[in-house]
Amino acid sequence: MVVEDEQPIRILDAQLRYFFHIDPDLLNDEQWAMRVQELNWIRKQEAKQNQA
Repeated sequence: MVVEDEQPIRILDAQLRYFFHIDPDLLNDEQWAMRVQELNWIRKQEAKQNQA
């Protein structure tokens, strides 16, 4: 079982693969960080819409 708090990078990489269909291993650090920020924004927007 994967515990998110213990392996945050692994979880974020899996989410990038799932949501963006990209291989995070091909991104440099800056690109990876930008995709993670975009992912966080998208997930927050989805959460807001689900509350309405």
